[in-house]
Amino acid sequence: MALDQTVTDANGQTYKTIAFANGNINYTPHPSYNISGTNNIDVGTSDSFASQPTVCRIINGVNNFVNTSAVGAATITTIPNEIIGNTTITWTASSLLQKTVVSNSNSLGINFSLTMKRGRADTNNDGIVDAFINIHSYLPTGTTAQNAGFLPGDVMIFSTPTIKNDSGGATLLITQYSYKTLNSNYIWEDTLNGPVGYPQFNIIDWVTGNLSTSEIEKSTTKVYPNPAKDFVTIKNEKTEKLSFQIFDISGKLILSGKSKSNEKIDIQTLEKGNYFLQIQNENGEKENIKLIKN
Repeated sequence: MALDQTVTDANGQTYKTIAFANGNINYTPHPSYNISGTNNIDVGTSDSFASQPTVCRIINGVNNFVNTSAVGAATITTIPNEIIGNTTITWTASSLLQKTVVSNSNSLGINFSLTMKRGRADTNNDGIVDAFINIHSYLPTGTTAQNAGFLPGDVMIFSTPTIKNDSGGATLLITQYSYKTLNSNYIWEDTLNGPVGYPQFNIIDWVTGNLSTSEIEKSTTKVYPNPAKDFVTIKNEKTEKLSFQIFDISGKLILSGKSKSNEKIDIQTLEKGNYFLQIQNENGEKENIKLIKN
């Protein structure tokens, strides 16, 4: 799963931060957007090893967190380049470093380690960094996860660093989150939902990801018309009763409610733009659909 965020400032300069979270070292580079302009990232305030993942376990409705720390000296590593159209993002060799990340002492008895990589790139060849990547590898799974003290339902929280402008220090991108949850087979699955108090991640901004089968069942739900102006209709092949939530592209909940299959939903109050529609049927299965309001 990749958390891929792009931000453009008032002068038209585009910045990019990319964070990968993988169960093992074998990952595929993901598509991203080209970056151009004259201003660049202040890497002194946008460093990578300050955004290690956190584990959350909910007990009696209360979030219990296990923090992690990057330990030991950084070692040299490699990160494959990204090819976007005719452009190649080359992660600067001198910036390709990795550290071991370990859990801190905690009352939940969770003890694990993983590898965290950091890379930087100058995509417009002006001599200054304007792209940033984090990669987390070797998340414990199966018996290893059990022995490490994990339980099904535990959530791993990943985040990007805050990105600031090299010229003036203005904040361009606040910390963004993505999540993995441990299923009953002790395998980490991508999820939209973080712990209580954390923003739901917006799937529109995901470059790629493997959602758990309980979160998305392709071809069982249809939304029409899409784009829509005043009303949309949700048709689900498995159930009659549905609940829905509509989020804007920042992840803010705009509209929610209950509906029936083939029943119209009034979206006249929505402003024109792109939205994210999450639909849940009576079986608890969720589907996530991009909705365009005209």
